[in-house]
Amino acid sequence: METVRNRARLVACELKTLFNVKGKSSPSLALDSFRHHNCLLLLLKLTDKTYDAKKAYLRGKRRNDDSLVFLRLPAGFDLIGIPALASDGSPNFLQVTGNLYGLQDAGSVFWTHNKGKLLSTGWIQSDVEPCLFYLTWKIPYHCPVMKITHPGNQRAVLAVYVDDHKLGYRGATIRDYFDYHFTVWYGPDSGSPDERLAFMGCDYMCYPNKVVTNCNKTRRKLKETFDTNKINILHVSTPLPLNAYELLHNPVSATNPIITSFPARGVVGSSSWVAMCCAPFASHACCVTSQQVHRPTKDVCYVIQWVGSFIVTHTRPLIHRRPSNMDAPIVGTYSDSSFANRLSDMSSYYGVAQEMCDALVSWSAFSGWQVHASTRDAELLAAVKGLHRLLYERTLLIEAGLPYQLPLYVDNAPTVQGTQSDRIHIGSRHAAIRTGILRQAVREALCTCVYMDTKSMVADILTKVLTTACMKQFADQVYGRP
Repeated sequence: METVRNRARLVACELKTLFNVKGKSSPSLALDSFRHHNCLLLLLKLTDKTYDAKKAYLRGKRRNDDSLVFLRLPAGFDLIGIPALASDGSPNFLQVTGNLYGLQDAGSVFWTHNKGKLLSTGWIQSDVEPCLFYLTWKIPYHCPVMKITHPGNQRAVLAVYVDDHKLGYRGATIRDYFDYHFTVWYGPDSGSPDERLAFMGCDYMCYPNKVVTNCNKTRRKLKETFDTNKINILHVSTPLPLNAYELLHNPVSATNPIITSFPARGVVGSSSWVAMCCAPFASHACCVTSQQVHRPTKDVCYVIQWVGSFIVTHTRPLIHRRPSNMDAPIVGTYSDSSFANRLSDMSSYYGVAQEMCDALVSWSAFSGWQVHASTRDAELLAAVKGLHRLLYERTLLIEAGLPYQLPLYVDNAPTVQGTQSDRIHIGSRHAAIRTGILRQAVREALCTCVYMDTKSMVADILTKVLTTACMKQFADQVYGRP
């Protein structure tokens, strides 16, 4: 006797309005918050475990005010007793009432479903990072579902990235509590040991006194792109050639033609992801090349090849360590800017870096396409961006119940002076709002603004073409001690 089994998977393809996801998007954990969670493992002495919600986009119910969605039955459903056609020959349809892969709001529906599950079991959502949740039992807690009483003095911090959950916990039974409810919601977790060391495309290892983070999977994919397209991996020691700005802005000519066969977008995209995950030195390089990827001239392709080669060959991981001074860990924020080094329009580049647990926990290299009359104006804009990052981290530390010291380091003396006295330079008064923001933060003791010599400014790596000497100087501060 032969048993025949047929499997079919319904997938929607909803495209009601092109490029319109209003009301259908869901929050996503920031990479900065992933690294912040790793630091909390060290500061709070938590143990780490990851979970994967099975069949995520098949869970949850669509809202009553959502538009109706109907699916035409695919071929083969008649084999399981569901006819594709009605008796009069008209096609049968299925109405989608739950969640389904392919719907524009599939992610939003699952996020609402998953958040509701967490909140119903006592988790508290962060005020500034919607994908961070906290659970604390200072006294014994009786669970009516498990019908047991959990001892007090337990806590957990949960980071959620779509269907992946990263739990940091401390206590005798709080992990069992989450294991039980997660299994009820999504079934037993079935991730392999290798998958349990990966989160958000990063691979990481947790040790008692350090967390090591890298991005080897994307690096391997980038190398495959080089091999598939027969692109040589250059032997480079810096993220950009010293004449990168000139090469990137050279006009199209007979000697500098457009090369359509070069996978410029793929290389820059993969390189940028690695730079955002664990390669701060390459951040400025990815920023400047991404602005020229639409015109892949011969010179632009050479610079992109250089950046990709640096990403593939330089694999030093980030190492965050438990600080020796646990009374009030210092979380230093650094801001810097260049001045008129974007040759196409003489605008500036900016960089903000934040150091925590002996390595960078956050960094950003960006261009605002703004032309400034002086370095003072550019540095002031970067300082305000740095303050925004500092205040975000301050709130996270308060939520975690941690003490802190929050200096904002700036290498521009007029910017620092404007925060500490009424002697604001006449040339800075047109930027009164930015100056006022910094002055208010210092006045209300939210942070301290400290002058730092340019030679010691780690954010300098995010705004300029780097030399080997500069990288060697900042390597341990950026990546942590080996």
